[in-house]
Amino acid sequence: MLGLSAGPGSVSLSTLSKYLQSEVFTRASVSTLSILGVLNSLTFHTVILFECLIIRPLSSRNLTVMSSSQFNLLYFASASSFTRKSTESFDAPSTAAKLFDTLEKKYPGIKDKILGSCALTVNLDYVDLDAPEEVVIKAGDEVAVIPPVSSG
Repeated sequence: MLGLSAGPGSVSLSTLSKYLQSEVFTRASVSTLSILGVLNSLTFHTVILFECLIIRPLSSRNLTVMSSSQFNLLYFASASSFTRKSTESFDAPSTAAKLFDTLEKKYPGIKDKILGSCALTVNLDYVDLDAPEEVVIKAGDEVAVIPPVSSG
């Protein structure tokens, strides 16, 4: 470990970046760091976006090979625990409604337990789930299921 200590202001962004790029990093580590208060002013979602933009492209440990007619779906927090996966590829094009139906068939109960209260991003932009049939997912898109998190 990189010697991170608990308490506000005890870790720099540079140190956090090195820690997040290390092999010991897990999403559980982010939650633990957040609880301990060592993330300074960074929020959990900022760290998740940091991982998507910086860590995943640099690391082969989470890469999913997808064909040119697919999109990647990233699972975070309880969604990852429920599916026992961090990423998965699906055929494109699709809609959020169709994706949720596909996920319910593959992982019975996920709609009620996870998807009903989650946020969805397409290419790092949050999408409106009030009309999931209107959210179009294209080949090459990166979609993320982000369950609610609390902060304090």
